[in-house]
Amino acid sequence: MSELNASNLRKEHGNEGPDLVGTTELTSPYYMVPPSGSTSERPQNPQKGTLRFNTDIGSLEYFKGDTLGWESISRITPNLNGGARGVFMGGFGEPASYDIIEYVTIPTLGNVIDFGNLLAAEGEGNAFSSSTRGFYFGGDPADNEIERITFASTGNAVDAGDLTATSKTGTGLANATRGIAYLNNGDTINYYTMASSGNAVDFGNASFSGGANGMGYASSTRGVYGGVWVSPASLNTLDYITIATTGNASDFGDLTVAQFGASGASNELVGCVWVDTCILHLMHLQM
Repeated sequence: MSELNASNLRKEHGNEGPDLVGTTELTSPYYMVPPSGSTSERPQNPQKGTLRFNTDIGSLEYFKGDTLGWESISRITPNLNGGARGVFMGGFGEPASYDIIEYVTIPTLGNVIDFGNLLAAEGEGNAFSSSTRGFYFGGDPADNEIERITFASTGNAVDAGDLTATSKTGTGLANATRGIAYLNNGDTINYYTMASSGNAVDFGNASFSGGANGMGYASSTRGVYGGVWVSPASLNTLDYITIATTGNASDFGDLTVAQFGASGASNELVGCVWVDTCILHLMHLQM
């Protein structure tokens, strides 16, 4: 095996490095630093497989192709006290609201287990989460509180800060670092940095005002929101945001039927909205 030692390699013309053909093995007692920059500084027309560190989302990402765009490389540990957890918080059952928090261990079967309690009994709130923390916001009666739990432990929720305004029947979505809260308060959107503590910050505005009982889903880069009630009728409108930035939402498209109170879920590529049937939307561009 040949060995090459050099402090700097460049092509004869231009700023790109040389082409290494065949199997290339890099060994070092130190480390390799990839190029880095923000989302807006992504290179134009990169080759498939281009690798860089995105400073906005704090993760490595690579380019999958012209139609698929960028995808982040996130390290997620699935085992939290024996398995990944799903958590249910609050709710309303005639004649009263609940402060109950319960969880299931997703890879297993079995009944829900008591996790703890919210700060107060509330229904019609919403939530967002990272892989380690869950956040509940708003509720009925409408308030501006954000409450936090840590998935790997059990116990009561704690105060995690405030929204910029009160919210009831809002909608939450998130990537690995930012939680997004659509407030049922005009067209307000907030964002919250989940690894820190403090208050939510204004993100921008939804493309429609006064939406309630909507649904949301997200990839690592985009959040999609819609299927809301705006008196006197439900809407089929969907809008989207780029989570790592701030600004107003843009039109994404429409549901096949006007609907509110639906539920959304997604992976990195496809969002699924449960209405009467499963409506699929391809989340493309800058994935």
